[in-house]
Order: sequence, then C-alpha cells, then structure tokens
Amino acid sequence: MLINNQMTSQHIKILGISTTKNSQKYYFLLAAEKFGLQVRELEKLPRMQDGVLKERTVMQVSNGRKFILILGATTSQTSYVGMKIAVNKVATNNIFRKSGLPTTEQVVIHSEEDLALALSRFGKIIIKPADSRAGKGIFSNISTLKKAISVYKTLKKKYSIILAEKILEGKEYRILVINRKVFAVAEYVPPSITGDGIHTILSLIEKENEKKVALQKDYLIKINAALRLNLKSLGLHKNSILPLGKSIILHKAAPVSNGGYTIDVTSKIHPENIRVAEDAAMLINLDIAGIDVMLPDIGRPFSEGGGAIIEINGGPDFDVHFSVDEGHSKNGAEAVFQDYFDL
Repeated sequence: MLINNQMTSQHIKILGISTTKNSQKYYFLLAAEKFGLQVRELEKLPRMQDGVLKERTVMQVSNGRKFILILGATTSQTSYVGMKIAVNKVATNNIFRKSGLPTTEQVVIHSEEDLALALSRFGKIIIKPADSRAGKGIFSNISTLKKAISVYKTLKKKYSIILAEKILEGKEYRILVINRKVFAVAEYVPPSITGDGIHTILSLIEKENEKKVALQKDYLIKINAALRLNLKSLGLHKNSILPLGKSIILHKAAPVSNGGYTIDVTSKIHPENIRVAEDAAMLINLDIAGIDVMLPDIGRPFSEGGGAIIEINGGPDFDVHFSVDEGHSKNGAEAVFQDYFDL
C-alpha cells in the first residue's frame, strides 16, 4: 500500500503540558524545561488550515520576574507588520531589491501573455502563489508555455496572486535568524531515488517512504501534480523503470516538505552571507525569521556565488534545524529564551 501523507506526530507531555512531538510548542516546552522556566497555557486559538479546523496554544513563559507569550514560532515580541510583509512575497522581494540585497527575479502573472514573457525572459521558471507557505502550490522546472498555462489555471482557482520566478542553480539553504543574529543554517537536500532496473519509480518512492516511516520522519515523498510535472520534464512517469544506478531528483521545490532531508551547515556559512541574512530580518523587522536562499555553496559569499534570497518566513519551522539528518541539532526556542531572559 502506498504511503503518501505527512506522518502523525506523537503526543507527549513536557512540564505537565500535552504537546505533539516536533511541533513548535514542543520545542518551546523543551527549552523552558532546560532553563527551568515556568509555563502556563493561557488559551487555545482555533484556525483553519487546508480546510481543517486546528488549534494553537498561547503559552506564557516566565522566569518569575518577567514573561513572554508564545504562539507557534511567534512571540509577543514579534512584529505584526513584519509578519504581514513576510507573507507577501512580492513586497519582500521588492524591499530586498531596493535595499541592495540579492533576491530572485520574479514577475506577477496576470495573463497567459505574462507567462510567455516570463518564459522568454527567464527560460525555465517556477510558478507559485505570492502567499505560498510550506511548499504549497509551488511548481518548478517549467519550460513550455502549454505547461505554464496549465499550472497557472490550476493555481488561479485557489490563489489570487501568482508569481513566475527565475530558476537559480545551486543548493537551497534555510537560515534561522533570531533577534537579528544568525542562529542556525541547514542545507535542504531534495528527495531522490536510484533505479535498480527492475522496480518502477512509484515502487521506489514507496520503498523510500516505508524507510521514512520506520525512522519516524515527519515528511514523506509526495506524489502530486508537482512530481508528475517533474517526471514529465525528464521524459518519465510514475510507472517508468529507471536503469540500474540511474538517479533522479523528485522534487526541486520545497524539498523538505516534499520528502527531502536536511544537513546542519551552521559552521560553514560565509561572514558576508551572515550579514545579508541579518540585514534581511532587520528590514522586515522579524524577531524570528527563516530565510530561504539559493547558493552554489553557503561557504562562498553572495557577491561571488551569484546566489539570492528566495523568501523570508515569519514563524519559521524549528524542526528544520532540530531534526537534521546530518550534523548538530539546534533548538531555536533556546535562543529565543536565552536572549529574552538573559540566560
């Protein structure tokens, strides 16, 4: 049976408070327990996510002298305006460009004619919603007008503003900035499979997902429209049989949420790239920012490598840096408390 969904998180208790493993709440509770901080659950706030009603808990964390409120990966110190700007990918792109920070080339798509112009200008493109989060609605490696129009029509049914973006070559990284200081850097490694000359691509994906379930990984390799598009661009489909030793990348966009993995590379980031990331978080005025960048090598500066900032996210996922597959685990919630409580 094919496994193709995000795994269910494990329920546990920390400091007497119920949480799900690998949630944002989980990381803040772990940090509070480590530093001996007091935690109270104040209220559960309902929200709609992908058509499903869910709840997030407002927590009060105190050291006995002062307190901070936590909701997801935002705090009572998080700028409301900064969060609103970060959600708008057009606005952040314009702000970064005007401020001299390296950012991707993109255009807003209003018509099929705009798509044709974007393809002629950029060559292969990414098409995505302006308010995309967690890899939703992102289609990469599009090189034909027919396919671009098909993707555009699909996205317009759900999203109001659609972007076409130039594809950058290199590796994708997530830089976590907390209170204007780079705290952690992770390299995104996209999901891939290697052929054995016997099994279909679908069977190979199923085997990889079974391994992820056994290892209790949160994100499985998704079989969706984006995957079918990527395979088609390679002249393949889900029932194709790859030759022995032949490897292919399954998802180039949103690699982790689509089933990839992460490597901690915090120690390798170039000082210039640290400055760029911290300047980006400062411009948007976010106390906790997850900045996605594309570079040939995080150890080479933007000015030499030809890379760029892809986007900035408020309330970023701490799990990217905590549950790394290689390297040192880092809990961003600890940095939040260390800075606020002067620990």
